[in-house]
Amino acid sequence: MDALWETLSALLLSLFSWIKYSFDYIQRCFGFKSDLTWVMQNLNRFTMWSRSHADKMRSMPDGSQRDRWKMDQEARTYRYHGNGPMFTIQTSTYIFYLAEELSSVELHETVLMYLSTNLLELPHLSRSLDLHLQQKILQIRSKGSPRLCCLRKENLISRNVRETESARRLFRLDEDDGKWSAVIDLPFSADKWCFTTAVLFNYLYLIGGFRQHMKRRYEFKMASFRYNPLTNKWVSTAPLIKHRRHFSAAVCEGHIYAVGGWYLDSLVTPDSSTGVYTAVERYDPWTDSWAFVSSLPLSDFQFTLSLSHDSPLTTSLGTSLYVLGNIRRTGEKLVLRYDTTQDCWSELLPTLTRIDADMPSLCFLGSTDRLIVIGGNNVETVVTSFCVETRKWGQIRSMEKTALIGQGTVFNEEVYMSGNQDMICRLNIHSLSLSTLPSLPVCTCYESFFHLFF
Repeated sequence: MDALWETLSALLLSLFSWIKYSFDYIQRCFGFKSDLTWVMQNLNRFTMWSRSHADKMRSMPDGSQRDRWKMDQEARTYRYHGNGPMFTIQTSTYIFYLAEELSSVELHETVLMYLSTNLLELPHLSRSLDLHLQQKILQIRSKGSPRLCCLRKENLISRNVRETESARRLFRLDEDDGKWSAVIDLPFSADKWCFTTAVLFNYLYLIGGFRQHMKRRYEFKMASFRYNPLTNKWVSTAPLIKHRRHFSAAVCEGHIYAVGGWYLDSLVTPDSSTGVYTAVERYDPWTDSWAFVSSLPLSDFQFTLSLSHDSPLTTSLGTSLYVLGNIRRTGEKLVLRYDTTQDCWSELLPTLTRIDADMPSLCFLGSTDRLIVIGGNNVETVVTSFCVETRKWGQIRSMEKTALIGQGTVFNEEVYMSGNQDMICRLNIHSLSLSTLPSLPVCTCYESFFHLFF
């Protein structure tokens, strides 16, 4: 191996010496000296750098990573098809030594762009970068304007085959014509499924399961998938440890948390007496693995069945998760907080009493700079908020009764959710003005809404 390295080094030095001689000849014959000065300077730098750093690069302390990189052809090559010819560069972290020595911003940015596009596909490369470079490739993944997307998160009612096939797709709202278009099919083939979605590092995670036919019966298969909008590809990821459905998922501090839910194999519609899982799972995207953390504290506590079919309603803010539920004896609304840094749960008082807000049903729990709660009763829809810092409930406001179902999202102070009669609603949480977006090309039935950068 040493002999091979020395041979390659000698060949590279010979090649660049020949290029330098050629450029020098062109300068003398055609008078392009000023135009070729930058090229000559960088060729000189590279020649000097190759001689002085060859041994250094061969003897990097992280031997295991170096060997893995050398053997993984897909991990260390980047093919670019532009207007010019195709070229290949090595995308090891060593490329940054070369970029710095040559002061090549283009080379540096090209490698960062590639690592950003394939952040979790090449975790061993992404995680080996300096912290500021890791932060930069995360920022690159979220460049541009986010696009509103949706998919059918739940399909547990038998429908005709054609309608089911059409609904098993990821849709995106186009900015130009304001219409929904299908981006890609969902990564499974089934007539019934139940998933919860989460967006982490601009990857869409589809977590749950679907029904598959066995020898003499049907059973639900646990499954999880990850979608990369920058490459338009799905890959399978590790499924949950617990067989659960109708659970909530929240992203916090670079992890996904799965909270609550019911046993996945049961197709019986849950009611107020149905107990939810107390076990909470945390997903690590770098190792593609789930692990248990502190369980939900459910002594004198129950969860209201939400119109999102996710129980309990869960969101994140800062370094904590927040769960909304009821005190069993009084019906008061109580917020639970899970501190991800301490792995512990606590109650946030005061509660929201039934006198304060008549809100037996819940539709949505999200966060901006505070928690946003949407619920209602048989007469009206109720909107309020909770400040986790001051521990105070906001103004209780009412609006015309509106059916909001599915898994919603909040963006720029507006909540997006599906409604009845194939409506897609946009609710401004300040003015409570309600507007509708164009309908999907399929019937709505417990859609999940989220934003992605393409």
